[in-house]
Amino acid sequence: MKTHLWAVLAAIAFVAPVVNAQEFTLNKGDHICIVGNTLAERMQHFGWLETLIHARFPEHNLVFRNLGYSGDEIDGWQNPNHRMRSMSFGSHDEWLSGVAPCPQPAKLSKKDLDKVRENRFELTNTKADVIFAFYGYNESFAGEAGLDTFQQNVAAFIKHTLEQKYNGKSAPRLVLFSPIAHEFIDSPNLPSKEVVAASNARLKMYSQAMGEVAKANGVTFVDLFTPTMTATKVVGKTIFVLGGKKKQQNGEPHWFATTSDRFTINGVHINERGDFVLSVLAGWELFNETNIGELKHEPLRGTVVAKNFYWFNRYRVTDGYSTYGDRAFLKFSEGPGGYGDGLSNYSVAQRELDVLDQLTSNRDKVVWDVAQGKEINPDDSNLSPFIPVITNKPGPLEGGNICFSPGRKPSRR
Repeated sequence: MKTHLWAVLAAIAFVAPVVNAQEFTLNKGDHICIVGNTLAERMQHFGWLETLIHARFPEHNLVFRNLGYSGDEIDGWQNPNHRMRSMSFGSHDEWLSGVAPCPQPAKLSKKDLDKVRENRFELTNTKADVIFAFYGYNESFAGEAGLDTFQQNVAAFIKHTLEQKYNGKSAPRLVLFSPIAHEFIDSPNLPSKEVVAASNARLKMYSQAMGEVAKANGVTFVDLFTPTMTATKVVGKTIFVLGGKKKQQNGEPHWFATTSDRFTINGVHINERGDFVLSVLAGWELFNETNIGELKHEPLRGTVVAKNFYWFNRYRVTDGYSTYGDRAFLKFSEGPGGYGDGLSNYSVAQRELDVLDQLTSNRDKVVWDVAQGKEINPDDSNLSPFIPVITNKPGPLEGGNICFSPGRKPSRR
């Protein structure tokens, strides 16, 4: 990532400061859960927000878990239509607390019982001390008519969140992030300037509404909309803040200002460059960080992205209906003789999820080591063994293996 982006970000931060109702802090060992819509979801694949915070607090040994999911809205914790999931995925609160029972324990076989955990989220390492919440874009489609309902939902989300003790000890520290501006990309396949302008008018209303509710409830609010929108209008001489000093520099910030250097893939979904910019903005606003641009982050980001790879495959497991839904409780035959009281999909798949949780946590330690300038040394010696499943159609060979005939060699003509 080019260092000149720092100048761009500094200009943006000077144009639109954060609205902080309280001083935001992080403590050593904090577990930070990211919830929200596609903006939150995509951030894990680029890793810049986590990377810059680890770089800012290298001795804190912070644990990040991204629970973002496309389409989520801020009332999804109580409205399943605004938090669409597979059957028995786990509720909003269960994921944040890291506590969830087996969805259908009565369907477990005797062979399952000694192989599954009572708490299926025991190893997720969520137990949120801090929650970063990214909402507002999907809700904005309701327009001005939906604004009152949105504010009510924001207030209800704040109230509900601050009444919880996801870590088992205290209420989480909550940060609300506004949606970003809609980037205009000059393409016949994407929205016109007029459509983008209308979208940004709605997003501005919803961002301001979120900020007002956050302020009224004493919750930290980071306005991402204003800087990403305002920068497109800043021309000529711009004040850049670098290391606490102000200086004049000609030129226009590139945030959402040109199509040659995009920050999104389609105007609304960030790419890696956009993730970097937003993440530095967040770090600037939350921690007043001015030295991030001088750090060497790519090795650290590589470890963050590697950790997130395992977490994504655990959180967004393929075919959830067969992993924890109704199909999860189908029984295997455990050898010839038909479907008896054998192992179920649930116990076998849950063990695989345990392994993914362990792989993720092992890579938390790698992230901490790299943040502290130590060697990368992932240790996966603690992984739980997979559960073998015996086929109900064994072959004649040892262990029930089947002899496959070799393919015929093609004849020459």
